[in-house]
Amino acid sequence: MDSSNDPATIPTRAAAGLQANPDVDAVLSVGPHVCVGVQQAIDELGMSVHHSCFDLSPPVMDMINSGKGCSNNQWP
Repeated sequence: MDSSNDPATIPTRAAAGLQANPDVDAVLSVGPHVCVGVQQAIDELGMSVHHSCFDLSPPVMDMINSGKGCSNNQWP
């Protein structure tokens, strides 16, 4: 799904994509702002979705440390 690169629209676009495709069980986000916005959408929808990100920024590390389900697959 295309969540855009605009941090203000990412949660809304991600939520719309997830609602339109309820069978989605995994999401890969690229970039810290995308990861944060997509996780916000997942949380707001109450979905159980494996969410992976390619980033170690403080907001992403906070999500990982709080158990939000955002795993970091930067290294094999």
